[in-house]
Amino acid sequence: MSGKVQHSTSCIGVFPSISCSAFALALLVALVFAASPMAQAQKTFKLLHTFTGGESPSGTLLRDSAGNLYGTTARGGTSNVGTVYKIDAANNETVLYSFTGGADGASPQGGVIKDSKGNLYGTASGGGLPTYKAGVVFKLDPTSKETVLYSFCSVIQGPLQHCADGKTPFGGLTRDSADNIFGTTNNGGNDFIPPNGGSGVVFELNKLGETVLYALGPASVTGAFPQGSVLRDTAGNFYGTATQGGGNVSGPCLVGGCGVVFKVNATGGGVVLFAFGGQSDGGMPGPSLARDSAGNLYGTTLFGGTSAACQGHTGCGTVFKLDPTGKETILHTFTGGTDGAAPQAGLVMAGVNLYGTASGGGTGNGTVFKVSTAGKFTVLHSFTGGTDGASPSSLVRDGKGNLYGVTSSTVYELSLP
Repeated sequence: MSGKVQHSTSCIGVFPSISCSAFALALLVALVFAASPMAQAQKTFKLLHTFTGGESPSGTLLRDSAGNLYGTTARGGTSNVGTVYKIDAANNETVLYSFTGGADGASPQGGVIKDSKGNLYGTASGGGLPTYKAGVVFKLDPTSKETVLYSFCSVIQGPLQHCADGKTPFGGLTRDSADNIFGTTNNGGNDFIPPNGGSGVVFELNKLGETVLYALGPASVTGAFPQGSVLRDTAGNFYGTATQGGGNVSGPCLVGGCGVVFKVNATGGGVVLFAFGGQSDGGMPGPSLARDSAGNLYGTTLFGGTSAACQGHTGCGTVFKLDPTGKETILHTFTGGTDGAAPQAGLVMAGVNLYGTASGGGTGNGTVFKVSTAGKFTVLHSFTGGTDGASPSSLVRDGKGNLYGVTSSTVYELSLP
């Protein structure tokens, strides 16, 4: 009896004033918090804005140093042909500009970039010159006044009147320190392919006008139909993707291949770094690439991989790495299950980790994921298709490691531990 009384009033004589049950509880809580970092800081999903007018947000968000987010919608606005919008740090949305579908452009799908003076730049895939409506490059000043910097199909060649300067820009833009602007068009160029009118171009826009840096084609050799931005290295070379072509016809692909990763040299001319075959190597690469300090490129493919058939294709997509020699390594093959399916966006790189989205899979409506350069894969969020949205696209990351993105109907923040 004396032993039992001692143990009920002092925990084996260590802390005489604390009962054993209280000591055990305190010890358990301390051990849990020490052993589990997630108990101290967990990832948090925050809904920032919900679009209610069928606006169809598109492209990659831009986040400035004040915490404002800027983006584009392919529809909505006063003429239902798209907008440029801002969401401030208090999550209030402002429509900065509504496109009319005329000379000012229509259906912007690539997001915007910003200069040091507060001007925004982007592309609209339609509108522009009335005869062709082949799209524009636009600028919005801080008062939201729009200026069309360039209208595509300004250079017409051949008996079939194809757009030698490019047509239908879907992707975002890249700027250099001299305020030159670079981008791609999905069609146009010198390789005329009815009814699209070419395999697309990489262009530069400066104070003197537009220059085609690289015209893709023939499609079966160089690839065709780029839909995203180009990545520029310190030597002035550009890297991008084309969704079809490339000549690797081992898979179920159109226009002679399943897409390519290409490089445009600073001194002129382009080269295919890798042509996808639509099988285990992936097919139809995403619109943009990430690049590390060693010159390795990282991206996603919409289909391919080693999983079962997915959305009518072989496999549910991949995350890939290309070394500077063009050798491919698959970092992750999507299964269409909890990890996601059909990634349609580029990647954000931070250290040895890559962050991206899959438009399907998870709980059925897409995922946000992290994958290391060694191939370790983690699902960060699965979309429900409810208030959080569905079918996520590209991400942007702030200095604290938080991620921001859009779905087909929402803008969200994902805070990471």
